[in-house]
Amino acid sequence: MPSYDTIHCPQLNVDVLDQDGNFLFQNKRTSADIELFRKISKVQRKHLEEKKPIPPFPEEQNFQPNG
Repeated sequence: MPSYDTIHCPQLNVDVLDQDGNFLFQNKRTSADIELFRKISKVQRKHLEEKKPIPPFPEEQNFQPNG
């Protein structure tokens, strides 16, 4: 069973996002494909946000003011 990090979309022949949340495309998209992708990506973003919140940037985590 696929993880929530990737939702496979046979219409686009592509896993819309990889496990790091990067967009993956394997073919040219029509306007219908793009509309479908928008719907899927909203669902995916929701899953990704619920599952693992975005960690702070390393610069922010280790920030030390000068002086």
